Amino acid sequence: MKLTADLIVIVRTGCGLIIDAKKILTTDLIAIANTAVSSGAKVTFTGVDNKLTTDLIAIGNTGKGNIVLDFR
Repeated sequence: MKLTADLIVIVRTGCGLIIDAKKILTTDLIAIANTAVSSGAKVTFTGVDNKLTTDLIAIGNTGKGNIVLDFR
């Protein structure tokens, strides 16, 4: 697994990613979502079942349409 800082740098380039969110802190997911907005990248977070609904809403609000939450 890449470090959050590495994922942010990759997303900053505009590259879309699919990220397993199970082991990533919500604050880090929000930081990635924020970076996706500024770069225009589309990022999908999988494994979000263990996150609180309020956290998912915060991620979605931050991502402004650039984030997909995958509940499979």
